[in-house]
Amino acid sequence: MEIILLLLILLFALITQIIIHEIGHIVLGLMTGYKFISINILGILFYKNENGKLIIKFSQKGISGQGLLSPGFVESVNIPYFWYNAGGILFNLISSIICGSIAMIFKQDSLIYTVLIFTAIIGLFLSIFGSIPISSASVSYDAYNIMMLRKNHNSKYSFWRILKIEEVLNAGKSYCDCPKEWFAPLSEPDYKNSLTCGWTLYKIYWFMECGNFAEAESLCRDIIAEKRARQSYRDIAICEREFCRIFMNENNENKAAKDIIFSIQDQNSKDRCDTFTNRHILYAQAKLVLKDEQKAEALKKDLEKNWHSNNRNGEIKFERKLFSFIDLYSLNFIKER
Repeated sequence: MEIILLLLILLFALITQIIIHEIGHIVLGLMTGYKFISINILGILFYKNENGKLIIKFSQKGISGQGLLSPGFVESVNIPYFWYNAGGILFNLISSIICGSIAMIFKQDSLIYTVLIFTAIIGLFLSIFGSIPISSASVSYDAYNIMMLRKNHNSKYSFWRILKIEEVLNAGKSYCDCPKEWFAPLSEPDYKNSLTCGWTLYKIYWFMECGNFAEAESLCRDIIAEKRARQSYRDIAICEREFCRIFMNENNENKAAKDIIFSIQDQNSKDRCDTFTNRHILYAQAKLVLKDEQKAEALKKDLEKNWHSNNRNGEIKFERKLFSFIDLYSLNFIKER
């Protein structure tokens, strides 16, 4: 029974510190010129819709915590970035000190003492871990982002543009609704830099939505060629490269479209189809490879069903456009045969 109680206290302390961490990002971001977009805590999402109304959504997959803001200032090499990124670490540290200090008031065998000590320990752990500039195959941690932003100007441009694009997607608009300036070329782009590489993926989506598959495919090849780029980004680039080649007349082995689609790595597709952007991969497989109209129609209906439940309706608009490209290609392919 004591073990169960300790596990519950540990879980409570962890959730509390995750909330504190995200609040830290939001508070210090707002204090340094950013605007609120959304905050996600353990799958519970709070965001403002296009009308400025605060909305709460549930069942957001794959996110333990994320505070998202948009720059309220123009793009430059002097954008404030430190406190927004360091806010979570700082709030974890402060809350850890406060909880540890308050715990000293209570007896060591009391429940409140145990809760406060666990919360203090986890807060200290998160603040120390977050201060280490590391990056995994799928995520960059706060200190790593700070290091990248301090390192070169392209990181700052990429960071600013990513947040502005997120604001547009959150407002129900898509990539083609963004100003062209947000996709202007960067000088000497470094795809090892996760911020620059992440922004480049948005540029790929922008080209794809505008029907410029050759430019999108070229950027995909650039990311794939950089072996030290984040693996999840390289996987996405592999999928999108093959998708783009469906609509291009040239490919190295002169394969038919269905053969190109078959070359998409199945595991990559599965991993990426939990989000709205990338459902075009499954739709292309259903429509062009499997010739399964029932599955294709089910994917369309599922996309539309989520129009009223998703906070990023811009991504759904993007998927609609790619679905229409696939439908048109399918009709032309049938006519040719």
